[in-house]
Amino acid sequence: MGYFPFFADINNKRIAVIGGGSVACRKVCILTEYGAMMTVTAPDICDEIYRLAEKCGNIIINVQPFSEDVLQGVCAVIAATSDRKVNQHIYELCVQNNIPVNTVDDPDKCTFIFPALVHKGNISVGISSSGTAPAFSAYLRRRIEELMDEKMLFCAEMTAELRPIVRERFSSEKRRRDVMYAVIDYIDSSEMLPDRSEIYKLLEDMEYEDKNRDS
Repeated sequence: MGYFPFFADINNKRIAVIGGGSVACRKVCILTEYGAMMTVTAPDICDEIYRLAEKCGNIIINVQPFSEDVLQGVCAVIAATSDRKVNQHIYELCVQNNIPVNTVDDPDKCTFIFPALVHKGNISVGISSSGTAPAFSAYLRRRIEELMDEKMLFCAEMTAELRPIVRERFSSEKRRRDVMYAVIDYIDSSEMLPDRSEIYKLLEDMEYEDKNRDS
């Protein structure tokens, strides 16, 4: 049936990462892009996590075995230890305390899936095979990254910028949608990145057409 793709704001939210190896490091690296406040707990923690902690300032490192107290006050948990029994224990505690938990490489011990992610600007694309085909999810992520070029990012930026203006100037929901699609099509079909003035001129022309139609 698959997993429903919730998108959550984790900026300044506390997340516990249990594990200090390369797998945990990959998760920490991704979560830093979204402003999460992380506590990384493990007896041994790799150098890259220390470097991330120095660079980002939103990572607390606990060089110690897992203990239940690290789960206090967190909004989610990543279980990424090399010990399946420890991961199982973490999963059980999280379920008992209604804390969302992702156990790396063990979909049966997850209450949420950590998707393959494409993150550029304000655009995030999450890809999941429901834990059944992670290699394909990674392949699909690379293909989507290729599509997210400068033009697509400019398109996302402009539609976000124009959204309140379009809502103010065009009364019907259908017309607003048509206007936004026209902007997207204009940018996408342009050989070169259009200037902002061109986009606003397109908007004015469509508004002028509406006024003449109604008069």
